Amino acid sequence: MYSWVDGGNINNTAGSKNHWRTAKRDLETYNQPGGGAGPHWHATAASYAHEWAHWNIDYIQDSVSSPAGGNWPDINRRLDELRVSKASYATIALATAALQPRVDSLMSTWRSRTIRRWNAIPDTPGVAGSTGYIEGAKQLQPLIEAIETYRKSKGW
Repeated sequence: MYSWVDGGNINNTAGSKNHWRTAKRDLETYNQPGGGAGPHWHATAASYAHEWAHWNIDYIQDSVSSPAGGNWPDINRRLDELRVSKASYATIALATAALQPRVDSLMSTWRSRTIRRWNAIPDTPGVAGSTGYIEGAKQLQPLIEAIETYRKSKGW
């Protein structure tokens, strides 16, 4: 899966930014306190997974949909249940106008809860619940293992 160039992108030259230990350290410290993308080594797949996690896990699943956040399923059900009597309103426009403050209230509740939850989700390397770093680190693990395999194959 990975191709190493002898004496090139991974080497055993002390002080080189391509020294196998430097590369491994940059990758291994991604989700550790003070970590993040290393100064010399990182992977686009980790950045992609990090941002994907923010959108799909932190925002959609947690902030928007979960009871800890906006709880969209509950708000959506409550919106669907809103009713006014046909007999009380002569036109659709009047009925809509009567419902609008109730819709606005539910949406405001949802929006406030969603934002509050979104802002509470950590995005710091090494901090529990920092899903972006957790997911990014998963993408770096095969690269770390490949460097270690290559190092052993070279006898370093």
